[in-house]
Formats: sequence, structure tokens, C-alpha cells
Amino acid sequence: MEDVVGSGGEIRVHIDRFYGEEKKCFEIRRIIGKEPNVYDLDGGAINLTPNDIFEEEQVPILFGQKELYFVANDRKFQLALVDELIGREIGDKQLELRHLVESLKGNGRAILNVREKLGKKGEYEQRIKSIDAEIKIFEELGIVDKLKRYTDLLEDEERIKKAKQKLSEIHEEITTSFENYSEDLFDLESMLKKGKSENRNILLNMSKAVGDIGVITEEYSERILDGLNEGVSRIDEFYNYWIDKKKPVEQEVRKIKMQLGEQKLHPERLEELAKERARIEPILKELQRYETKLRRLYDERKELKDEIQQKRHEIFKVRDQEKDRINDKLRKKLRVNVLFEEEKRRFTEYLKDMLKGSGVGNAVDSLVSPIGKTIDGILLSDYINQGSGKLIDGFNLTKAKADQIVKWFVDEKKLFELETLFPEDKIEISLKVNGEYKKIDGLSAGQKATALLLLLFAREENPLIIDQPEEDLDNRFIYEDVVKTLRDMKGKRQLIIATHNANIPVLGDSELIIVLESEAGRCKIIDRGSIDKESIRQGVKNIMEGGEEAFMRRAGKYGYGGL
Repeated sequence: MEDVVGSGGEIRVHIDRFYGEEKKCFEIRRIIGKEPNVYDLDGGAINLTPNDIFEEEQVPILFGQKELYFVANDRKFQLALVDELIGREIGDKQLELRHLVESLKGNGRAILNVREKLGKKGEYEQRIKSIDAEIKIFEELGIVDKLKRYTDLLEDEERIKKAKQKLSEIHEEITTSFENYSEDLFDLESMLKKGKSENRNILLNMSKAVGDIGVITEEYSERILDGLNEGVSRIDEFYNYWIDKKKPVEQEVRKIKMQLGEQKLHPERLEELAKERARIEPILKELQRYETKLRRLYDERKELKDEIQQKRHEIFKVRDQEKDRINDKLRKKLRVNVLFEEEKRRFTEYLKDMLKGSGVGNAVDSLVSPIGKTIDGILLSDYINQGSGKLIDGFNLTKAKADQIVKWFVDEKKLFELETLFPEDKIEISLKVNGEYKKIDGLSAGQKATALLLLLFAREENPLIIDQPEEDLDNRFIYEDVVKTLRDMKGKRQLIIATHNANIPVLGDSELIIVLESEAGRCKIIDRGSIDKESIRQGVKNIMEGGEEAFMRRAGKYGYGGL
């Protein structure tokens, strides 16, 4: 494109959009190398993208020079094109699937987070055992009995400190929540006051109702916060009372410590142990709750995996059911078939990336395509979880490779990532050649592009813009399939084709032909009009190989009269 308009060149496209009988004019401007901007010709730049100008089903499909050839070999594009032909039903199910996969990823992150916290549980349990063993020595020496009154006091003080800290956190959370609610309600009230329609009085009444909610919320929040503040003050008073009651005990303990010190015993160590035990015990109880949470997360994960596999099969069933309708649209020139989870190229690439450094990268083909199984990441994960024996039986692996794979996926993070990978459904496209259907993989480059173009023609709603399709297409199919389809389609959708092959506009019965020439490096419009216009016919004859004789012969052969 830069070769045509030059460095820093700008392209402008005018778009007329009809809203009922009303026409709105837009202009899309794009400087080469920059993002496009949209302008409303009535009022300047507007905050829309080019796609926003069109209704969803009328966004133009555009193919540049030689692009048909490249996308004809793109399986992902073929699948997307078939899905667009199916319409909203498949799109809704794919959105549901994406949400399920995101939930599965979130579940994996939550499990790893809980596991990280539980990883310290053994350490805390061992520390409690060590503390108890050391305290037992003090018991045998009679020190525990002498200091029991004080150690009980220390444990209770740890409980008080924990309660005060938690209460402070609750106080802050409640205060912040009420402040946020107050702001949100005020914003809602203000928004509803801005109603502009003839029924805006209803919005004003709604605004008043929201305002009343705000008043009630504020009254209750004040009462709750006052009660909370009063409770905190009372707890502070109790804590001060606690400190006063603790003082005589501390004086008594100091005397005992002095006596024990004279006996070369260390009572302060018992004090340290009692404090540490009082601090660790509530942490262990919290971790026990995490164990319950972990079990719940694993149950949730199993349900999500089942839902994902079910949703993927639902998507396949929709594609499989809709393929007959698509094939009817293609009028037996092209045939589409759907194979469940048989497009494994990207799945294989992802799996190879995951196994880099494992030493078993050469086992990927065996894992992806076992005989008699449709493998995805979830099923493969199940095999790995069951151990190397299951992998050996299911995938015909050596014990060494199976052991390495199990070892590689001991890291749950890798296993969870594996469970989000799936092969896609495979679209098989076959073109009718000499009365027989041939799969797209066995077609010539021109035939592949022709097959793709015929599939694009089945999308009857979207305008289609193609630059020089003859460079990609098989000549025989241009006349026998493409041109005939163009004539059938022109009343149903807008078709814009830039071409050096005059057969396409003539035999396709174009409503508007624009004859262009290059002059001083710039494109110049020489003429425009329908084929009925004499100067247009002459321009076409000048371009067409074989001149007027070829023009008349082909026009007659393909049924275009009036020349």
C-alpha cells in the first residue's frame, strides 16, 4: 500500500450508513502506518472504530492481493468462517466455553494459593511438637507448676491481642464499605436525575427512591459505626483493666524467677515457649479450614472440567447439525464436513512447548493421536494422575518415558495449564472437480482459493471486497463457478472487486464498472458506469485479452445479451 500512496500517504474512504430512511455520512481516514480515524462529515472526528459504523452482520470482509491464497491454507480461518456461517448460536456457546475455561484457570490459581499456605502446616505442627517437648522438661523440673498462673496469663494475652487486631480490621472494612455504598448511591441518584425522555418523571421518582435508600443507609451506618466504636472503646477499657490485674501476678512471678535463677534454671525460656505456642495454635486452626477449602476447590474443579468437555461436545454438535444447511447454500459446488477435535496442530504445538526440557518431547505424537481415543488436555491429565502404568497402557510408551512424563507434571501448575488445552474441531472442505469432490489439502493453490471464495459467498449478509482475485483463482473455476455465483449474489450483497480480468465484471453482470489507469504514479478514474454504456464496453474490450471477439464470445457463452 505504501508503494501506491507513498510514505506518509493518506487513504480516505466514504461510507454512507442508512438508519431507516435517514442517511449518515462517515469518512474513514488512515495515514500509512497509523491507526484509522472515523469522521462524521457533519461534525468532525468521532470516537468510533471503522467496525462500529456497520451493523454486526454487515462488517465488510476484505481480502488483499494474494491474501486468498494464504488464508486458504489456514485451518483456523476455515473454522472461523464456518462458525460465522452458523451464526449466533455457535458464538454464544463459544463464549460460554471461554468463561468456563477462565473459571478453570481461576480455580487453578486458587488451589495453588491455598497449597502454598498449607505448605507451612507441617512446619508449624513440627514446631508445636518441639515446644511441647521442651515444656515437658520444665514440667519435670517443677517449673511449670510454679509459673502456670503466669503462662496461662500470657496465652490469654495473645488471644486478646489477636482479637483486638481482628476487630480493628473489621472496623476498617465496615467503614470503607459504608463510604463506598454512600458514594455509589449518590452517583445513582445523580444519574437518574439526568433523564431526558418524555417519561423522565419516572426516572426522577426512581432518583428520589434511591435518595431515600441513601438516607436510611446513612442512618443505619451511623448507628452501626457508633455501636462499633463504642464496642472498641469498651474493649480498650477491658484491656487496660487486664493490664492492671496482670501487675500483681507479674510481681509474684519476678520473685519466683529470682529464686529459680539462683538455682541456675531459666524460667524466661518457658515464658517464650508459652507465647510462641499461643501464637501458632490459631494459625494451625486457620490452616485446617484451608484444608476444607482445598477439598471444595478440587470438587469444583472436577465439575468445571466435566462442564468444559460437555460444552465442547455441544459446540461440535451445533457445527455438525448446521453443516447440512451450509452445504445446501453451497449448491453442491463445495462440501463441508466436521470432525470432532481432529484439528490437532495447535494442540500439538502447545504440548511440545509444555514438554520442553522434559526429555520426552519426542513422545508428543503418541500422546496426541493414540489409537481409538480423542485426547484433550483434561483426559491426558487424568492419565498422568493415575501414574506411569496408565500412560504405558494408553499411549504405548516405554516405562522410562512414562515415568519422565509423570515426574514432569508433579508440578500442579503445569498440570493445570495442560487441562486448559484442547484440539479444535476439524473442518474438511471438498471442492467438486470433474464431478467428484476433492479435499482441500489435495487441491492446487488456485483451486484452494476458489473453494475458500465459494465458502465466503455463502455469507450473504456481509459486503465482500477482494483485490485481484484472478491471481489466486483457477481460471476454469472463474468462469464455471465464481462468475455464476457473482451473478446470483449481486442482488443479495454488495461485491467490490478490483481486477485486471475483465471477464469478472462482464460475465458477473456488474452494476457499476470503474475503469482505472495509472498516471504519473497515481490512480486515475477514466470512466464509470454499467456495461450498457458504450464507453465502458470499449474500456473492457481494451483490457480483455482477445479484444472484442473474445468479449462477444464469452458474453454469448455465459448468457449476457444486449451487446
